[in-house]
Amino acid sequence: MENTVIRGLLIIVTVHGVWSERLDQSQPEVKRPGETVKMSCTISGFDMTSYYIHWIRQRPGKALEWIGRMDTGSNSAIYGSSFKSGYVMTEDVSSSTQYLQISSLTAEDSAVFFCARRNTPGQRLTITCQVSYSVSSYWTHWIRQPAGKGLEWIGSWAVSTQYYKASLKNKFSISSDSSSNTVTLKE
Repeated sequence: MENTVIRGLLIIVTVHGVWSERLDQSQPEVKRPGETVKMSCTISGFDMTSYYIHWIRQRPGKALEWIGRMDTGSNSAIYGSSFKSGYVMTEDVSSSTQYLQISSLTAEDSAVFFCARRNTPGQRLTITCQVSYSVSSYWTHWIRQPAGKGLEWIGSWAVSTQYYKASLKNKFSISSDSSSNTVTLKE
């Protein structure tokens, strides 16, 4: 067995949506090849059983990959063709928690994993990012990746200065709260 440590299997991603809707992921873990990891995504602020919950991964230097989705409330999952072996999605409706378990880990599984909920078309999106630096001293940049396309810069914020990509200026707004070190993107 290889002694290589798989690093960065999970980054905490907290998404705050309209009405304080949240998807809070478990803490990062470091595992060795051959081991199993089970990640959680605890949902609050909305009825989990009213939406599909998706799992996505991003390996270093690679594009986002859709792992699959859970038909919440029925414990029924659909997997992307590359994730039918070794990846298992489950749920605990009573605790509003989704799980992704990966068994027999390999170096290929070293990635950042995200849980996500798709918004209904026309629904406004708000994402708040809490950072470890002073939002009044450093720039924060917002970037998105539209389906099937490359990364796209939305805009940047520092102190009270904002810059936006011209074509997105009327679609998004960025603000910050220095008391909580958060930067918010609103659609």
